[in-house]
Amino acid sequence: MAFQKISLKIPIQWKQVSSWNEAAKETSGTVYPIGFVFRAPKTGTLKSVGFQFTVITTAQDLHIQFRDASEVTGNPDDTVDAFRLIPSVDVVAGWYNTGILSDDGTDGGVKKSVTKGDLIAVCFTWPGTVGDIRVVQHQIYTWSASNQGQFPYGRQGVSGGSMTSAFQNGKLRMALEYDGGTFPSIPEMMPMEGLNSSSLALRVNGGAQNEAGMRFQVPFKCKVRGSVWSCSDNDSAIDVRMLKDDGSELMPSFSYAANFSDGGGFWRYFTFPTEVTLEANIWYRHVVRATTTGQDFNVLHIINLNKAAHMEAWGAPIKHEFIQRYQGGAWTEDDTKRAQGISLLISEIDDGT
Repeated sequence: MAFQKISLKIPIQWKQVSSWNEAAKETSGTVYPIGFVFRAPKTGTLKSVGFQFTVITTAQDLHIQFRDASEVTGNPDDTVDAFRLIPSVDVVAGWYNTGILSDDGTDGGVKKSVTKGDLIAVCFTWPGTVGDIRVVQHQIYTWSASNQGQFPYGRQGVSGGSMTSAFQNGKLRMALEYDGGTFPSIPEMMPMEGLNSSSLALRVNGGAQNEAGMRFQVPFKCKVRGSVWSCSDNDSAIDVRMLKDDGSELMPSFSYAANFSDGGGFWRYFTFPTEVTLEANIWYRHVVRATTTGQDFNVLHIINLNKAAHMEAWGAPIKHEFIQRYQGGAWTEDDTKRAQGISLLISEIDDGT
């Protein structure tokens, strides 16, 4: 086997390309229906959609639908291929999983089949009385009038008309489920619960966790020379650690003094004292540990998922779950959470020869 030089960060550092100040698109008497247009991530049969309601001004029955979209105009078709009725009683703030979408709106109806690369849309319409609700989108920094054709994007109608008008962002926070229970990744539409990532302050005493990070696997043998962490601010010095799953160290832990942050919530690159070799499909732990008594290390931003299966929709080539522990005790692992701001710096990859 031979190692080849490479420069790669895994998993994807989502906060580099997106804001956690998500936009919310209104569905109301003057702006409806709404369609979120994207390329089918793989060939197969679509089953359901998960998404998040936020502000509910007037709850009414709501249709969520699968439609094709035109390769010429970019607009969702008027023909509904599959749908599900969401009764008004269920239109409440929070994450919502639709159940099966089909041609007749029942579990026994015909589901929509797609080929990878098909232009399709998830659409919201009112089957009866018009309500007023908002659903959560990811807000992308790079949007402008000149790049509305990039995927994914949004279209809307007025007073129930066809969806022909572009709207800013249009990147629904969504878990698209295929038959078989898979949730393939759609760039910029990855699912999470809550309007923002939650944060964790590590502390040596005071009842808080003092060590946290990610438990992970890589799909290939590789060498890692460092990592990147998102930072807000820190008063505590920290130890940076890379461990095997049994708790033994892959490298000597190394320390960073307090107050190395810019104070503005930026990224910090840690260079390991020795390059670390990781085997494929083996669990490891990469964590930081606060070491100054009574002081916080505010670094960890945590993505909360509705279910562990939604981890697949994040698309990074890595198995990943959030871990933490208190004062050297037992690790707590949570496969419905992921550390939002940790990424490994891959320096070499095994080419298999």
